[in-house]
Amino acid sequence: MIIDETVATVDGRTQRRRRNIDAVVDSVIELARAGNLDPTSEEIAALAGISHRSIYRYYDTRAELLDAAVVRAFDAVSAEVFHDDARNGSFDERVEWFVAARMEMYRRLRSVVRMEVAHAAVDSSGTPGVDRARAALRTRLVDVFIAEFDRYEPEERRLVAAVVDAAFQFEALEYLDANAGLDDDQVQRALALNLRRHLA
Repeated sequence: MIIDETVATVDGRTQRRRRNIDAVVDSVIELARAGNLDPTSEEIAALAGISHRSIYRYYDTRAELLDAAVVRAFDAVSAEVFHDDARNGSFDERVEWFVAARMEMYRRLRSVVRMEVAHAAVDSSGTPGVDRARAALRTRLVDVFIAEFDRYEPEERRLVAAVVDAAFQFEALEYLDANAGLDDDQVQRALALNLRRHLA
């Protein structure tokens, strides 16, 4: 009986810790989406429903916390956006699907990406969460258009993949969205044109 109670206490503590960590990370994401790209630990803690000192029991640094927020947001959005992979569609169907999916990823992740990038610029912590997202998205690009990429010789394939992938980076989409004078429909058409020019 004593063993069972001890196990239950440990399990309860572990579950509470997991809930608190989730609440902290979700609060960072929520604050970023609300436009607060530099939330204080007090703001994060208040939204998470814990003491602000507790945050750094779970994360050693602010950079680690922001990284966790990017990874959590990316994994959640990616699972929703890419649930229907459309790999077996025609080239045109794959182009339309892929462009729409990447635009949705951009819309839903831009705030947390901006947050980590802005923080890294101040303290040189790097952007491991964003880097992980970039690598995963690049892999998906090649997977979806593997038949088209396979027509290139290895060196050409590497160069074409880099150029095509560059057009879908958060910074490129930010530029097209905010600085190029294009509406959403025009951005999607421009991205589809870029894919067709390189891969058709």
